[in-house]
Amino acid sequence: MQAVDRAVQLLLAVARQPASLAELAARCGIARGTAWRLLATLEHHGLVDHDPTSQRYAIGQRAVEVGGVAFRQHALVWQLRPHLERLLAEVGETVNLSVAAADTVVCISQIDGPHLVTVNWLGRPLPLHASSNGKCLLASLSEPELDRFLRRPLPRFTPHTVIDPQHLRAQLEEVRRQGYGVACGEYEEGFNGVSAAVNGPGGRPVAFVSVSGPAYRVTVERLQELGPKVVEVAEAMARELAG
Repeated sequence: MQAVDRAVQLLLAVARQPASLAELAARCGIARGTAWRLLATLEHHGLVDHDPTSQRYAIGQRAVEVGGVAFRQHALVWQLRPHLERLLAEVGETVNLSVAAADTVVCISQIDGPHLVTVNWLGRPLPLHASSNGKCLLASLSEPELDRFLRRPLPRFTPHTVIDPQHLRAQLEEVRRQGYGVACGEYEEGFNGVSAAVNGPGGRPVAFVSVSGPAYRVTVERLQELGPKVVEVAEAMARELAG
């Protein structure tokens, strides 16, 4: 953990102002040899660049890309938050906004409902096959993309997790037909959710809006009532993003 902490210090110092190894080591209070090794690792991953002429370190392209993603997500959260607030007022349950991240979906905004029992999904990567958001993403894939995904082993998280590819395919057909996906205790036992995709100009999802809660409140029957509401909000979000 100390090495990670020092690497972050160095990265933040470089972000504030390009500097030499000696300057960065002194600024962060790190031994020069340790700073050199950490900077070499950051450089290997594209997070910093080293100019051999000036001998200064500056922010790398990978860090710029990460910062761009963070900025876009931050902007997305604040642009779409009023839609989440309206949905919360209508359904009275926790609402979330999520985005795709590698082979998962990650919640980037959550507004809790008035009830005591809820789950904090913020920042948690959720598996595609066991979450309502993930099923919406899978339903948007082309057949070759979906085939590649389904060739992987699907881990079981609860007794309700769908791990049979054919069963999952049938669920995805239902998602395409009705416009929303559901998950009933498939990742977190006792918690159900319903999601819809917020589609971009090309028809591919740029985000996912969802409602979730404990199964005794968000029942299987209520999911069918909430589904069209979530779709309506997702479509309103897509129209706003389209300008």
